[in-house]
Amino acid sequence: MRDHPDGAELLQAARALLRDTLLPALPAEHRHAALMVANAMGIAERQLRAGDAPALAEWRSLRTLLDLDDPEAPSPLPEDGEMEAALAGLNAVLVQRIRAGDADPGRPLHAALRHHLEFVALQRLAESNPKALPMQD
Repeated sequence: MRDHPDGAELLQAARALLRDTLLPALPAEHRHAALMVANAMGIAERQLRAGDAPALAEWRSLRTLLDLDDPEAPSPLPEDGEMEAALAGLNAVLVQRIRAGDADPGRPLHAALRHHLEFVALQRLAESNPKALPMQD
């Protein structure tokens, strides 16, 4: 178990200090750069807090979309450090299926692909710019 503050909390505190104390004291020509640094720190903080959950959710969504899971035997999760390669491989299979016409309108993959792409886009937006997310009812 890590001591507190953890990495995400440290980034949050440093970002607040940058935004609330340092930024107002900077000359106007350096404010944009400081805001970009603060934004990058916010993204890093959200990624630390989310951990591997977004990649795992995308991996599961792709496996479901591509109908690769056997309901009788759950698929083994990628080993540590292999998730990026696993996602790249699944996305390559998806690209092949799209190029083959499997996702054209009227085909079974069409609606599921749209759902998957929306899911992944919203997940990425939650990390990069959560203020831009659609309002939740």
